[in-house]
Parts: sequence; structure tokens; C-alpha cells
Amino acid sequence: MKRLLLVMLLLLLPNLSKADEFNIIDTLKKLPITKHGVAYNVKDYEVNYLTTVGIARYGALDLDAGFSSDSKAVATLSYELGGLKRFGIDTPITNFINLRVGAYVGYGRLTGSNEFSWGPAITLAEVKF
Repeated sequence: MKRLLLVMLLLLLPNLSKADEFNIIDTLKKLPITKHGVAYNVKDYEVNYLTTVGIARYGALDLDAGFSSDSKAVATLSYELGGLKRFGIDTPITNFINLRVGAYVGYGRLTGSNEFSWGPAITLAEVKF
């Protein structure tokens, strides 16, 4: 998560130097939504935790990129099912819960040999600053 936030901050730095004044609220609104979920690795029969950010959106389909708990770079393609508000449940935490189903592919490992992984994925929460 720290690596992802550092990359997002570095992408925003050129825009910050052009601004006449710095406004932290506007800067936080420009950060992409981080999505958190789980994925099943079909090759290794494991369940992994995913953290991704949006790359592209077409209707209810999202293409996201990020990393998994087994230190792989991943890409996910997911379809939005909706949040709990859709079912009439309204609590402060329901703003963060938005269910998405899809598939993921992952490649690489920080330690050891590079490996390819793939399988189904479920996004459970979206965090927007």
C-alpha cells in the first residue's frame, strides 16, 4: 500500500509545481480510488489479497492495476454489481463497500523466480480520499 501511495504522489508532483497555491483537499480529490479484494490463484490453489487502482473504465467494466499479497504485479478486469445501498442498507461503512466480480492476471515475484498467476477476483471495498 505504501508503494502504491508513493507512486501516486510522484505522479502528482509535476502538477503541484505548476499551481499558484497548494490545496490539500483538491490534491486528495485527484487521487484515484483504491480497490481492495481477494483473488483465487488457480495455478497455485491459493487465495491472495489484492490492492488495485483504476486504469480505465467502460460502462460497468473496470480495468485496474496493482499488486497482490504474494508480491505480484496484477491487472484485473471486473464488473460492478453495486453496493449495499442498492439493497437498502445505509450505514457509514456502506459508502466503502462496492462489490465487483471479475478476473485477474499476475506476474512476477520480488523474491524467487517470476511466476504467472490467474483466476477469479472479487473486489469488496473501494477507498476514495
